[in-house]
Amino acid sequence: MTNLRLIPIVVLTGLGVANAQPGAPTPVAPPPTEPPPTAPATTAPRSLVIHVAPASVAADRPVDLLTLGDPTYTASAIVPVDPASRTKERSAFAAVNRLIWSGEESRRIADLFPGRSTVLVEANATEKNLREAVGGKRIVHIAAHGFADSQFGNLFGALLLTPGAGKIDTSNDGFLCLHEIYHLPLQQCEIAVLSACLTNIGPERPLEAGVTLASGFLTAGARQVVASHWEVADNSTAKLMEEFFREWKALRATTPFAAGTAMQEARKKLRQDPRFASPMHWAPFVVIGTIQ
Repeated sequence: MTNLRLIPIVVLTGLGVANAQPGAPTPVAPPPTEPPPTAPATTAPRSLVIHVAPASVAADRPVDLLTLGDPTYTASAIVPVDPASRTKERSAFAAVNRLIWSGEESRRIADLFPGRSTVLVEANATEKNLREAVGGKRIVHIAAHGFADSQFGNLFGALLLTPGAGKIDTSNDGFLCLHEIYHLPLQQCEIAVLSACLTNIGPERPLEAGVTLASGFLTAGARQVVASHWEVADNSTAKLMEEFFREWKALRATTPFAAGTAMQEARKKLRQDPRFASPMHWAPFVVIGTIQ
């Protein structure tokens, strides 16, 4: 018999620190040149119903990791200052800031899974490389800028990666949009960790919860997703994610909801550092999806 647990979703708002410099603009994907693609049919009720899988699921399977961090934001990675300019003539732009801690975050997490990690950083942190490497990976970790878009059902909300070299098309323009995330081959993914801002935020449809980047990864096949409710800081997030993965690796084979327990322990450790004692540093990330 299927065992279900009903877990209320708590929406946290009003806290946060930017992972960019003060006054930096909110990134927005390039304006669509054609009507937004149709997203796969999916629903997200306000109370998240989580299926509890058998305790033995995936515990003895090998762990292959794909980690992406420190994308290179060049002059081509410019974004509109005004989010409303997506549907207007764009005249003002600003470059996004490099996330200097995210590359080290990826490397330290990869060190926890020696011999089984694919690391994409800096110039290699492109959409094309991610798509080619993500198939079959049980862990997907992306440390980058993230943003939500209130228009078009958040289909153009995105994770901001390294733009491809040479002639760039929309499949490798650096904007890994929600409508593209839906089609990633994540059928083997146990957990996707979105180490970025605003990955569990999105517009609400009638009778549904927000349409978010996190829900896109779940729709694509990931069993669990770690995602954020607000803007996050580069340095404290890097530390939190390192501690999270260390705990998750130790608990994975023995604890049914290892990700939730690992996040709780990682938060406790981060709070012990006076620099990161504020909830804005340790509280933004949540774990959603299937209890394994």
